[in-house]
Amino acid sequence: MSSVFGAWPEWSLPGLTWTHHPAGLTIGCVLIAALSGCASEPSSGPVIATDSTRRPIESPSPTPAAPPPAPTITTTAQWTQEELRGELLEMMRQDQLERTGEGLPAGTPLPPIQDYARAARLTEIVDEFGWPTFDMVGEDGATAAWLIAQHADHDVELQAGWLVHMEAAADVSQADPTEVAYLMDRVAVNQREPQRYGTQIRCQGGVPTPATPIEDAPNVDERRRSMGLESLTAYYDELSMMCAHEDAEGQGPAD
Repeated sequence: MSSVFGAWPEWSLPGLTWTHHPAGLTIGCVLIAALSGCASEPSSGPVIATDSTRRPIESPSPTPAAPPPAPTITTTAQWTQEELRGELLEMMRQDQLERTGEGLPAGTPLPPIQDYARAARLTEIVDEFGWPTFDMVGEDGATAAWLIAQHADHDVELQAGWLVHMEAAADVSQADPTEVAYLMDRVAVNQREPQRYGTQIRCQGGVPTPATPIEDAPNVDERRRSMGLESLTAYYDELSMMCAHEDAEGQGPAD
C-alpha cells in the first residue's frame, strides 16, 4: 500500500496524501460546523502585494501626487483580526479532529472529513478579504488557512490560485515560506509534475519515497534551506518511523 504524505503526521484512510509539517500539526480536512451553500467563484487574478513603505512619486505640477494604491493582502478591520481568526482556528481544529480523533472518547468513530466545505468557506473568505495574512489573522490563523488549501485536493486549480496568493504574501513577510513550499509541492503532485522541495512522499515498503520526482534533485537541499526547511535526508529520517508504522499496520498516513 502506498500513501502520499507531506505535512503533519496524521493517520486516515488508505490512499490519501500524508504530509508532515514542522509545526507538528496533522494535515487533513477541515469542517466548518453547520456550513451550507456553495463555494464562491475564486477571484479572477492573483493578489498583488503593495509596498506600503514606498514614497509616492512627487509631481512637478501644483497638483498633489496621487496616493499609492491600498494594500490588497492585509486588513486591520476588528472583525477580521478577531472573528475571522477564530473561525479559521476552529476549522483547523475540526480538520485535526477528523483525521486523528484527538479529544474523542476511546472507540469513537472518526467524523467524516469535510475538505469540500472548508475549501468553499475559504473561497468566500479570500474573495471578501484577500488571502489571510499574518497581519490579518495572526500566524496561527494564516497557518489554518494554508492547511485548508493543502487539503483541497479535489480542486487543484483552486489550490494553485491560493498558492499564488500565498507566494505574494510570503514576498512581504506575511506568510510562512515553509508552508508555501509544502503547498507548491502539493499542487505539483496533484498535477503529476516534479516537486521542487520533496515535501510530498509515498510510503513504499515502509520507506519514504518522493510522490513525484524531485526537480534538479542534486540542489534540492539548497532550495529547501531557502524556504526554511531542513535537509531532505533529515526530513526522510523523521518520516521513516511513520512509513514503518504504515507498513506494519496496513494503514497509510493522511494528507
